[in-house]
Amino acid sequence: MPAVPPGGFGLVFTEGLARGHLAAARAGRPGARYILSDMHVGLRELTAAVVVAGGRGRPPAVTIPAAAASALAAGGEAVARLTRRPPPLARGQLHYLRWNAIPDATRAQTELGWEPTPLAEGLRRTLAELDRA
Repeated sequence: MPAVPPGGFGLVFTEGLARGHLAAARAGRPGARYILSDMHVGLRELTAAVVVAGGRGRPPAVTIPAAAASALAAGGEAVARLTRRPPPLARGQLHYLRWNAIPDATRAQTELGWEPTPLAEGLRRTLAELDRA
């Protein structure tokens, strides 16, 4: 991928998510809400980490400017209507990425003893599992 859209999102790996659900069932307060998020990650950071974890490829050199990403998303949706295939990046997805919400898992960590999975470790496990598939 030579370029990525702007923004990022909260990320949680499935094993940690499962541990968090079990911890909430075991030790959570009734009615309490727990955010299970390992970290916030920008798309350039994530793609660069995937390249490192996978041991091949090149990280994207460029983040697409917001206005250009919006135009590409709108154009991709127009083409998608004609081809009846999903667009590479829909405007709703871009809106979510640009929102750039940073989740706070402090309550899950302090009340449940939940531990986030480091990015490199989560990617290593994920890629190993994909290699087995």
